Amino acid sequence: MSRAPLDPELVDAALERVGEGVILINAQGEVLTLNRAARALFATLGVHGPDGLREHHQVLEADGRTVRPSTKSPLRRAIGGESVDDELVLYGPGAEDGLWLSVTARPVLNPAGEIVGAIETIRDVSGQRRRARALAQSEARYRDLTELVAEFSYEMRLDQGRLRPVWVTDRFPKLTGWRAEELDQEGGLRRLMHPVDHEVVKAHLRTILAGDTHEAELRLVTRDGETRWVRAVGRPLRDEDGGPILGVLGAARDVTHHKLSDRLTGLPNHRALRDRLQVALRQLDRWPETQLTLMHVELDRFMTINQSLGYAAGDTVLRESACRLVGLLPSSETVAHLRSDEFGIVHLGLKRPSEALKLAEEIIERLGEPLLIDGETLTPSVSVGVTFARSSTDRPAELFREAQTAARRARELGGRRGEVYDPELQRVATTRLRREAKLREAIREGRIDAVMQPILRLSDEKIIGFEALARLAEPDGGLVPPDTFVPIAEELGLISTISERVLRRALIAVQRWRALPGHGHLTVSVNISAQEVNSQDVLPRVLRALTEAEAPGEALRLELTETALVQSPDAPAMLRRLRERGVRICLDDFGTGHSSLSTLAHLPIDQLKLDRAFLARLGLDPAADRFLEAVFAFADALGLETIAEGVEHERQRITLRRLGCRYAQGFLLGRPMSVEAAEGLLGG
Repeated sequence: MSRAPLDPELVDAALERVGEGVILINAQGEVLTLNRAARALFATLGVHGPDGLREHHQVLEADGRTVRPSTKSPLRRAIGGESVDDELVLYGPGAEDGLWLSVTARPVLNPAGEIVGAIETIRDVSGQRRRARALAQSEARYRDLTELVAEFSYEMRLDQGRLRPVWVTDRFPKLTGWRAEELDQEGGLRRLMHPVDHEVVKAHLRTILAGDTHEAELRLVTRDGETRWVRAVGRPLRDEDGGPILGVLGAARDVTHHKLSDRLTGLPNHRALRDRLQVALRQLDRWPETQLTLMHVELDRFMTINQSLGYAAGDTVLRESACRLVGLLPSSETVAHLRSDEFGIVHLGLKRPSEALKLAEEIIERLGEPLLIDGETLTPSVSVGVTFARSSTDRPAELFREAQTAARRARELGGRRGEVYDPELQRVATTRLRREAKLREAIREGRIDAVMQPILRLSDEKIIGFEALARLAEPDGGLVPPDTFVPIAEELGLISTISERVLRRALIAVQRWRALPGHGHLTVSVNISAQEVNSQDVLPRVLRALTEAEAPGEALRLELTETALVQSPDAPAMLRRLRERGVRICLDDFGTGHSSLSTLAHLPIDQLKLDRAFLARLGLDPAADRFLEAVFAFADALGLETIAEGVEHERQRITLRRLGCRYAQGFLLGRPMSVEAAEGLLGG
């Protein structure tokens, strides 16, 4: 028996009476039915239909934490064949606190099983969800109160508009040194609370006296002047009949350990060391013969460890360093992990500055002992800065700055040493900070550029390439040499940004020059630092720059030092992959490393660039001439090209050519010049 088709008007009328929102769309996404309940929900959100959600709203997932853009509505997903059951929170002009919706969307199929549309039902469940959340919050507060009572609890009563302590549990005076009757005295509560938290305490108590349960983290100042962190939860105190608020009933738990300890090492953190330093400074008035020493310990080249071996290895180094420091010092002294690769020490047991320097040497030696991590042997190096308090009025922030300045000076002098602060160091540190700020500003403003120094073939003095050198342009047009800003860039982790700009600029220029008559084989040399090699992103960065410049690998020479090769175990494999793409590798500053000539045969290199120190006596000292002649012959035997840098005198050029050196660069042959000037030199 055939079924009579439903009257569309009857269907629409029935849907209008349904309490849930109902939306029906066809396969093209056109809305066929949008009942009254659905229209009301969308009006609350300030939109006129389901697609309006894509442009104006974000969706908070039902876990209450995850936010994502609502780029695809459940209906659109249902047209694609999904069955959607979501619980979402939407925000709009009429639902600033959120509208919780239970949404169900299903595809609509014809008798042949084809999707011809989708239907969605929407139900507002905001009331249920808010009640559940309020209950959960209430239960959480109750749990907090239950846990905190074990620490200490208290009661304060309103007396002529003033809150007066009535009682505290016995744990309170043991923790703070203050008795309840002392708090009831004028100014007692103000003396107990840390000055920074006075307004926080006022807001906490005002909220409770307004009728709400409230919690806050506060600092208490003990009778001895130490700072203790507590997490306080309070509620209004009423009589048995629930009448007017009579005061505050609360409980608090000591959370100082969590606030003042470092999770990674278990040591006190920077805040704890600062508090300890403040207490120690006050002791100088009572024991003027005491020497108060502050030390700042920094791990040298810690970034290299993180980049080459991973952050897990870096964490292991930090934990082991913390253990070694604690083992060196008496338990009465404070060792703290300040941040990243930095530790701090407050020491009251040293009588003379010479004893502090001796301890610094012991720290350097102990922390510098080898570590075995994941099969790799590391030999850490540390720099130690030392400063001494002069009186109880010294400011902790100034002492920290002095110790940090001394440690930085130790690192600048090569690391693995200790330095004592003096005012001149502060002047140098201030100058350095200005340079750091100028460098960051120059990078932001694009004032890092490349200059080109010609490289000549000595047999006919023809330009066969250029070395691209980074220069920082001052706002007035002057150029800053690399030895001024490159060390700072390496320390700040900005060297990759600078190198990438120089690389791109150099490749674009050399590719243009290779199109000039007679210069089809021109190359450009670009330096990469040890830090960049260890970052392991040189390969993709170089390949990306070659692609963007539409330059072949043969146009590029990468220069790196022997130290960069040795420090990174992955460098040889990475360089071999670059060589497969035609890039040639030059060992820069050859002769300043520690490898013998026999190791050259095993390195993935194509060129040797002699350090300028070898040229000082060239043409004047027969022994120097014979030595270089042997180096050139050995390089030829290995198939390595040789480049001499720093050629400044005619005798050097003549001697190098006679001894068999293939290429050279230096002020005698051509000074660094702008890209435009280099192009003019080539006849472009």
